[in-house]
Amino acid sequence: MTLRLGRIAISATALSLLSIPVANAQSHAPHVHGEAEMAIVIENDAVSVSLMSPMYNITGFEHAPETDAQRVTLQSALSTLADGSQLFEVNETAGCVQSSEHNNLSDEKAHHEAEHEDETDHDDGDHDHKDLEADYEFTCSHASKLKSVHVGLFDHFENLYTINTVLMRNGRQAAVKLTPSNAILTLDDLF
Repeated sequence: MTLRLGRIAISATALSLLSIPVANAQSHAPHVHGEAEMAIVIENDAVSVSLMSPMYNITGFEHAPETDAQRVTLQSALSTLADGSQLFEVNETAGCVQSSEHNNLSDEKAHHEAEHEDETDHDDGDHDHKDLEADYEFTCSHASKLKSVHVGLFDHFENLYTINTVLMRNGRQAAVKLTPSNAILTLDDLF
């Protein structure tokens, strides 16, 4: 359990580094439709991924589902988000398997609190801006052979155009801006 908490702390540190502009000189607002922030930490045999994105990028809306179509969209997003192996495909020789996943959408308490907040707090100008926070853990039998990660988020979420990414491996870090046409992280090129 201590090791997992250590990875979460590292991921939180990596996500805080995302406030540093990636691939250009301008900063972005913390909540920008079309953009997401991601941290990938590779430590020993573990790969941790933390993703933060406006809900609009994932579902096309940022409020509790109001229609049957929105409920179906949310359920589809939850199903997709649960399977990190389709969102983060690594080269097979690394032998990585997903060991855990958590996102704030799948937390029923968070759903209820968000709906309650929407009903009671109409004075807060930010209540229309909900974010997804998702964390994934992968265990690799041959992490030293981890060479690439195909980030499949763009394949599943059409409102997502850019992922500002920080990677940490063996005490080194790199920053990359991913797009639908540049969605493969080649680790040898970065470290």
